[in-house]
Amino acid sequence: ASFDEGKYNDVVRVYLLAQKGLSKYSDINNIAEIQRKADQIIAETEKQLEELLLKSSESSLQNDLKQLQSNPVDVLDLVDKGCESFIPNLTLLANLHERLFPNDSDLLLNMLQSQLADFHEIVSKLFLASSDPKDCSIVVRALDRYYRKMSTCKQVVQGLDCSTCTISLIRDVSKHEVVISRKYISEEMRIVLQEIRQSLMGKDVDLPALAAKLEQAFVFQVK
Repeated sequence: ASFDEGKYNDVVRVYLLAQKGLSKYSDINNIAEIQRKADQIIAETEKQLEELLLKSSESSLQNDLKQLQSNPVDVLDLVDKGCESFIPNLTLLANLHERLFPNDSDLLLNMLQSQLADFHEIVSKLFLASSDPKDCSIVVRALDRYYRKMSTCKQVVQGLDCSTCTISLIRDVSKHEVVISRKYISEEMRIVLQEIRQSLMGKDVDLPALAAKLEQAFVFQVK
């Protein structure tokens, strides 16, 4: 009755009280049958408890992800918020599951991998939305923090694959930042060259000065 009503505390308490007594008479068929049924009820109870824990954990992590999407200032802010909420909660839930259900990690890993993929997608979109090369230092700092946190997460939650998506993100962001910087440098150099052309059309052209101006502009932009 307690099992059907979801009173799992009562189920476990009664089982533990009866377990020692039943084991003394395990050689008696009727008692052995009672023991078998009791073990089956406990196994079903554990399964339902694990499902409830995973469902509750998934809901909690999804709520964290929704909070992360609420107007982050920049990608560094997003990563910091993720490191303060989503990642710690993920590792905490994983540790709790490991203590309660040490022999059943597949369902946990599947759920965590799915939530981690959603987190990675949110972070990736903001990383790749950067369009100002002046933000490069912020992007690099955020990427470093993201990589470090993912590496820690992998160490804490055994079997969780964080490396593939993290390395892929580093590669994609690096290419993205190179494209942005190249475009910015090209535009700035185009403006400088236009100014130099205008100067060449005037009188008393100082070629060494114009060459120095072009060189300085290029070096400055590359830096």
